Amino acid sequence: MNELMKRMITCVATAMFLMSAPALAQQAMLDDQVAAELQAQGIDPATATQAQRDAALNAVLTAVIAAQVGGDIASASDAEVAAAVGALITSNPTLSTATVAALSRAAATVKPTAAAQVAGAATAARPAAAVQITRAVVQAQPAQAASIAATASEAAVAAGANTDEVGAIVANAADASGGLATLQSVISEVATETGIDPAEVAVEAAVAVIEVAEEVAEEVAEEAIENPAQLGSPS
Repeated sequence: MNELMKRMITCVATAMFLMSAPALAQQAMLDDQVAAELQAQGIDPATATQAQRDAALNAVLTAVIAAQVGGDIASASDAEVAAAVGALITSNPTLSTATVAALSRAAATVKPTAAAQVAGAATAARPAAAVQITRAVVQAQPAQAASIAATASEAAVAAGANTDEVGAIVANAADASGGLATLQSVISEVATETGIDPAEVAVEAAVAVIEVAEEVAEEVAEEAIENPAQLGSPS
């Protein structure tokens, strides 16, 4: 049995486990599978970079989604892919917010036409992660930022989200797809989808845009402290 076949079988087993395992074991099982994926690529999990870990997680999650839709994401309908993501999140309540976002991103990456439906299904399954889900899916398909944010916002509002939270969804969608250049189109579609007054969405989004900018600045500063070599030498 070749290495690729072994990895495929292991990922299918992971999907089955995620759907049936006790909640406390689910995230741990996924973490183990990511470590196995890194090792299969000849990378030591203990020294893997974040980019390598993200790539391994994406590979594992893509395989899990494929197993959920019968093995071929390309031939599955958009609704089937979205439903698979929602079912995986619902069945795995201990998955971290970061993993839920990564799962949504993986689905939108391999099935671009399902991006908005994936964002909606994932948000409906984990409303508290609506902002992170939206940002992740928009990162995968930035050209669809408005429809992704609108569908996620609709699901979030249905789950009880207030306008502050909708504003955060809008701001993160815009930031992940081009910033202020796409903000107005995102506001417009979200307002239409949710029925919230566009002016109110715009106000809350403006506040959230500032918060997003501050968070990004903090992340950049932290990265500079942790990896000063990346700053380069002064000229």
